[in-house]
Parts: sequence; C-alpha cells; structure tokens
Amino acid sequence: MFNSDNEIRSLSLPIYEARVVSLDDRDEEGKIQVRVLPQFKDVDESLLPWASPLIGTGMNPSEFSFLPPEKNSLVWVIFTDDFWKSPYWIPGYFITGFFDYSKVKNFLDNVPDLSDTEYPNIRFELLPKGNIRFYNASNGEMGTIHNSGAYTIFDSDGNVIVKTSGEIRLNGSNDYAVKYNELKSAFDQLKNDFNAFITTYNTHVHPAPGGTTSPTTSLGSSSTADMSNAQVDSVRLP
Repeated sequence: MFNSDNEIRSLSLPIYEARVVSLDDRDEEGKIQVRVLPQFKDVDESLLPWASPLIGTGMNPSEFSFLPPEKNSLVWVIFTDDFWKSPYWIPGYFITGFFDYSKVKNFLDNVPDLSDTEYPNIRFELLPKGNIRFYNASNGEMGTIHNSGAYTIFDSDGNVIVKTSGEIRLNGSNDYAVKYNELKSAFDQLKNDFNAFITTYNTHVHPAPGGTTSPTTSLGSSSTADMSNAQVDSVRLP
C-alpha cells in the first residue's frame, strides 16, 4: 500500500485497461483479479495479478464499503512495480453508449409512488439482473427497486412505502396481518346479526294456557362491541 498522500500524488504511471476475472479474493481485502488488455490476453488465469482498490469513498475502522466491479466488466489499473505484480484498480471505466438513463427512467416511471424521476436529480446504481438503487438529490426520496417490480422507498417525509407481489415479513413469519376494513366489515355484519337476534328475542311472546300470551321476562342486551381502536393508522395495506 502507499505510505502517504504525497506518494500517491507524485505518481506518474501509465494506466491500463483490464477485464475483471474474479472477485474471490482469499484475503478478503477488496482485491480483484484482472486481465490487462492486450498485454495479458493469453496469460493463464492462475498467473493473473490481484489488484487492490486505489480509490474509495473514505474509510475508518467503523465505516467502510465494498463495491467491487462485476466479473467481466472493465476497469483501469496501474502498476507500482516493474514486474506487473502489484496493480491497483480504479473504478469508473466509462464506455460511450453504455450509459443510457432512459433505461433507468423507464423503470422509475413505472413506480407511481415516486414524485420525480428527472435527470440529473436521480443518483442511481443499475445493478446486475436489472435491480436499481437510487437517491433523489432534489427531494430526498431513496430506495431499491427489484426487477420484478417490487420496491421499498423512503419518501421525502420519511414514510416507508413497500410494494411486492410476494410476502412482507416483519420480525418473523409465524403470524399474519389482516386487512382492517374487511375484518371490520365482517365484524359489523356479525354484530348486526346478533343485535337483530336480540331484538327478535326481546319482542317474542310466550303462549299460555287459556289463550293468553306474555312477553319474555328476561331481556337480552344488544352488543356495544367496538373494534375501531384496533386500527393502526401508521401501517397501511392495499
């Protein structure tokens, strides 16, 4: 590694194009195996060098990141020795024609909960298999969109919006959520049926010997049950 910032600033080294061969760094230090092109075009893969990251977002013992380029993608590398054994990789190989914001915008425009998808407000990372991580610099919206169309979004007010055709699991999967409005509708129907029964019971009469009748002397009570307090306003379902 470099010993000081001055050592990095004083570099005057050639930069090479390279293709990522492997991410399986056995030392788990963020290194990637690279094939320098065209210099290492025909070199056996087992002999290819492992490049350390040169540029990052800043690190300390409790805050660091691991965002390696994907296998088979292109990066830049520099070598700090004369034997092509100690390379450093540099992210951000930009290929004209690969960057196409319309792909991302089309995906974002299909999310009705987003209020703004205009360039250059959206900071994003288009991940393998079509998944997207994004942040809107103009209003603070941020989230992740899965290629299935499912998404999790923090809106500008900090509300969490989740949409999926699959399951949402909160602190486990042993129980089920219910739709309050449908549950209340069934509860109200049961309550109404019970109260109708009580009315019929309270107004029915008993036949007696000699043809006389008398109303019941033990009246039932209508239900006053109320489940409105069971509604949780901070969690919304479809």
